Amino acid sequence: MVVLTATACFEPLRHNETVTPGLDTFTSPLEEYLAVVWGTDLSFEDLNRRADERIARRIELITLCMHSHGFDFDIDNQPDGISVGFGTAIVQEGVLAPDDHDWVSRWGYGITNSPVINTRTVQSRDDRPFLSDAELDEFSIALTGSPARWWLQDEVYEDNCMALSSAQLDNEIAEGLAVAEQFAPLFDAIAAMEDSLRLEVSDADVAWSHCMADAGHIGFRRQWEARESIMTTYFSIGNRNTLDDELADQGELNLAEQEVALALADLECRIATDFIAQQNALRFELETRFVEDNRPFLEELRAAAEQRS
Repeated sequence: MVVLTATACFEPLRHNETVTPGLDTFTSPLEEYLAVVWGTDLSFEDLNRRADERIARRIELITLCMHSHGFDFDIDNQPDGISVGFGTAIVQEGVLAPDDHDWVSRWGYGITNSPVINTRTVQSRDDRPFLSDAELDEFSIALTGSPARWWLQDEVYEDNCMALSSAQLDNEIAEGLAVAEQFAPLFDAIAAMEDSLRLEVSDADVAWSHCMADAGHIGFRRQWEARESIMTTYFSIGNRNTLDDELADQGELNLAEQEVALALADLECRIATDFIAQQNALRFELETRFVEDNRPFLEELRAAAEQRS
């Protein structure tokens, strides 16, 4: 049995993301091994190129699969009643700046309003093929695993082209190693370490929490809970007002103001308590220990990812 020591964790960074503890730049010890998996060592242009290649390959696999079921599939000319698209959200350096006062003053945490633009392949033709209800359901079941008229039955089929193409692509690309059975113990250990670090109330959290309370924001024990509170409220507004766009828009407008105020207080308290430097020191220590304890598994992962790159 393979036993991995859970002592730290790493969450894949966005492209060229850096965390600034004082005047220093935090370098993740795990990045040496995981960069080739997630592509965080690539340029913005190369990341976009890779994302486009992934989407093109996924569409190719879906098309081949649908042909095996007896259907023609054109991502740009799907039957009326079907809408499948793929998108990317690669964040260029400088677009997200949660430690910059001017950026936070405008965007808060970037939840209610965000400078990030998602791109998505969309239906580009008006002369969409028309299928009968029975044909449309057969097409939809083959594609997504559920009938187009989803209210007709509860059963969802797992053997469908969307799922199969995703699994096939995962077997080809470096990112797919994150869900590969071979490396499941390693990524499970990484997730456990991240959970332990996330749930721990560090000395930096305590000092930050006191600062936030003094600023009138009471009830946060850990720094990430402030952002999480906005995220939770944002989704609850959407869930409550799915049938009332005007009410939802007003709720989001009010939340946006609250978000900026909270994010500014959060930023000021991070600076006042030297939160980032202290938290990064803790993360660096834990990640270093994790790498030392699990180096053979990480080396194996990196070698496998390099073969798929």
